[in-house]
Amino acid sequence: MLRTIVWTTVLLLAASARGGDFCGSVDGPAALRALDSYAAGKGAHVHPDCFQQTYGDPLPDAVKTRILAACTKAVALAVARRSELLDSFCTLTVLTSGVGRVADRDLVGELIARPWTWDGWPPYQALAASGDARVRPFVLTQFATHRETWRRKKLHAEWARDAWMTHELRVLSALEKVGTSDDLALIGEIEADRPRDKRLAGAAKRAREAAAARKAAP
Repeated sequence: MLRTIVWTTVLLLAASARGGDFCGSVDGPAALRALDSYAAGKGAHVHPDCFQQTYGDPLPDAVKTRILAACTKAVALAVARRSELLDSFCTLTVLTSGVGRVADRDLVGELIARPWTWDGWPPYQALAASGDARVRPFVLTQFATHRETWRRKKLHAEWARDAWMTHELRVLSALEKVGTSDDLALIGEIEADRPRDKRLAGAAKRAREAAAARKAAP
């Protein structure tokens, strides 16, 4: 989650972004200092990919801890002091840590209220990590809506099929965290979309096992 791009392209662009394209000579310590300065409301800016340029991916635990501390402060900044890119990055960082609210900001509620599309889907995994009770019904509703759109489009290009499967993988990852035994049929349906794909089969297996261990929703 630490390679987050602006909301509407968070999943599609994260894979193609490269720290060197944005960071130049900015090293990891300088990037961390810039994030600290931004969190303090001093108007600094740094591209999130700049952390990987020095520290690699995954980031060391100490670096992730410092980023989380700065981001927890940053999401509480006044609207006028927020950078869209860094606010997106920090919101997902905080959500992934298991926190859905900071000060007067309802981070989960903000994301749930945004419009999403079949190829620009919500950050399901970060939302699920928050533990918020609103996430499971949101994931199910979003997936049903976007699957209907996907089926109507009847796109056959490989990029579209890959994008849709990535969407399905993210949904399965979220259901691994928040799904219940009520969701076993849906997990099976997703797996059946590409029965020979090992990634989808593995994600479905993990989601199924986790969901089966939880009681059905009341």
